[in-house]
Amino acid sequence: GETSLTNVSLSLAMLECMIKKYNIVYLDEVDCTLSTENRKLFIEMLENQMDSLNIEQCFVISHNNEFYDKNIDLILLEGHDCDLNDKDFMAGKNVIFKL
Repeated sequence: GETSLTNVSLSLAMLECMIKKYNIVYLDEVDCTLSTENRKLFIEMLENQMDSLNIEQCFVISHNNEFYDKNIDLILLEGHDCDLNDKDFMAGKNVIFKL
């Protein structure tokens, strides 16, 4: 877990070099090997990095349930476990695509 968190931290740090050309970030399952505690840290680091670099959009493919209380847009694929009728869960969220 610590190695994974270090790798994620380094990846987020490298964004600063790339973001000058593109202002959109795409992260695919970068948090899959993290513990629950480190997943929370990952989200904090991601939010801080996005704020400091003025990143406009971030696409995160994840099974990380720590995103559940965030204001995010959802792209839901077949087999998702999101309860779209749960008003607490859906607060601040939009489904922009559902398969």
